Amino acid sequence: ACEALKALAEEPLLLLSREWARLANNRDLVLSTPRYDLVLMDEAHAARRRANVEGEFNSGNLLLDLLRQMQLRGRTRGILLLSATPMQTQPWEPWDLLSVLGAGGRWLAGFEEIRDYYGAVGRLSRGLQVSLPAARPVINLVVEDEAFPALPGGHRPHAQALQRRLTFPHGAAEARETSDWLRKGAPLGRQMHRNTRETLRAYHKLGMLEAPPPTRQVADVVFDYQDERERDVYKAIKTYIDRRFEQLEGEKAGKGFVMTVYRRRLASSPYALKASLRRRLHKLEQVIKALTPAALVWTDEDETIADRLELEPDLDVLLDEALPKSAEVAHAEAADIRHLLGRLDGLDQTDSKRDRFFGVLERALADSRRVLVFTEYADTMRYLRDWLRPVYKERIGCYSGEGGRVIEDGEWKAVTKAEITRRLFAGQLDVLICTDAASEGLNLQEASVVINYDLPWNPSRVEQRIGRVDRIGQARAQVWVRNLFLADSVDMRVYELLRQRCGLFTHFVGHMQPVLDQARRAL
Repeated sequence: ACEALKALAEEPLLLLSREWARLANNRDLVLSTPRYDLVLMDEAHAARRRANVEGEFNSGNLLLDLLRQMQLRGRTRGILLLSATPMQTQPWEPWDLLSVLGAGGRWLAGFEEIRDYYGAVGRLSRGLQVSLPAARPVINLVVEDEAFPALPGGHRPHAQALQRRLTFPHGAAEARETSDWLRKGAPLGRQMHRNTRETLRAYHKLGMLEAPPPTRQVADVVFDYQDERERDVYKAIKTYIDRRFEQLEGEKAGKGFVMTVYRRRLASSPYALKASLRRRLHKLEQVIKALTPAALVWTDEDETIADRLELEPDLDVLLDEALPKSAEVAHAEAADIRHLLGRLDGLDQTDSKRDRFFGVLERALADSRRVLVFTEYADTMRYLRDWLRPVYKERIGCYSGEGGRVIEDGEWKAVTKAEITRRLFAGQLDVLICTDAASEGLNLQEASVVINYDLPWNPSRVEQRIGRVDRIGQARAQVWVRNLFLADSVDMRVYELLRQRCGLFTHFVGHMQPVLDQARRAL
């Protein structure tokens, strides 16, 4: 702590881990030092509200609270927030970051007026007028914002003139002009600077980059079970998940959401699902043990249920909302899971998804490309790496929250992030299997293919995966992205809906304007 305090007080340039800085004791050190000239935070989207719901505006996670305290206490003259995904699934996420940059007043009183504001902007952009009730939130936000730029023509916006422009624009051209003015004048337009691939293409035309950014070839690889036993097991497990979901929802709305974990791991791999079912079976057996009458006789007054079950207190099964509250129900579910595990074991090495994936992988390697394979689960990562190891031997590696692994002397050996990157660039690795731990902080543009073995229910995280290869320095003119889906699965339908969320960012921020002039100004 003394060394950190000395460095924070004396060094002119500091590089801090955000994970270190957000912790309570370290945060106090960061806030107690002389005033900073500039605080720059990369991956700023990690500063978020605690719960991803609209009503949680004032409840930030540790990182967002740190940034807020810096701004409120005047601990820095400037803040620059960097993120490739400032909005991941909810439109209010960029506005939480705007609060750190000093935006306030009515703009941050609640999100309903902002939603109405951009609804009106969207209508005007299509050359349509806005009804008077829909115009009122826009008028209130603009008139009360003293920093809002002047109307086209140079006049300070006032309620009457703005109402006329919104409700009775002189033709589609004026409506679109008003829409553009409103979008650029809002805090999001004033304080967000966007760089996109179009920016890079403009820089390339100006000779500032040696090569233009690559294009993307994206394809969904839809597979179906080739063995009827797989389909039967899938249906049996889906029935179990659906039944347990309904039971939990019947007890309390929202409790059934935990079963989503099993649905997603079912879509990932049999190995991941088996691991989850075994863990659940273990917990059910603990519930049965805890709720058996003889087990409730304490011999030590200081002994807790967690002690008795050899669990940490925060894993106390009797407090787990997703577990049964009676031994009888737990017995019945445990029997169901044992039956399902037996059926999964009966499939032996049968796995249609893995086989289809192998064909996609082979085609990429045949084109002399190096490949990143992403999965949400470390269980699936281990399953794939061990299955592929006899084929690719030392030319396969993996990366997860535990770090990197490569084959040396016939065994998996732990290596650093830097070593994984070095081996990929040196051509020593052809295939790198990753969890989302690799989707930030790794520059892997030596690879040019991303295979999403399974997909997170957050399109922005998929964009982060692709960003490992689609970046400056990518030698290929085209990068490949392949997404694996089971035909007619819940997972596929959910992701189709989530893809539509990508349009939310354009709705609130707008399409990227031509950037050639901006690039020229940067010269």
